[in-house]
Amino acid sequence: MLVEINKTDYSRYLVNEYDINEYNEYNSWTDGNGKLHKDVTRTYIQGTLHLKLTESAYNKFLTDIQSVKTDKTYTMKVHVNNLAQAKEITTYMDFYPVIKKDLTSGKIYSIIDISIEQM
Repeated sequence: MLVEINKTDYSRYLVNEYDINEYNEYNSWTDGNGKLHKDVTRTYIQGTLHLKLTESAYNKFLTDIQSVKTDKTYTMKVHVNNLAQAKEITTYMDFYPVIKKDLTSGKIYSIIDISIEQM
């Protein structure tokens, strides 16, 4: 798996599922003989990933995403599961951190759910 933002590889922080795939949107129509036809109108990358970051890594993540933000989009490099290759994309991104404290060590972590959709 690969998640790279601002030339920082966040792959080692991945947890749980990594669901980044390429999808097709179609314009479909049925001809006079009842046969279905589909034309690809758009191909895009979309999905979710989850990162577990230390407090300092979370602060770096925030700095990195601000560095690659243009208006409302972000540039990042991701591994696309169904293509089995990495692609640099411009994407809309939503992320929602949950801050957790490890009671045995006292360390604070952020578990971040990230959703992306290529524009």
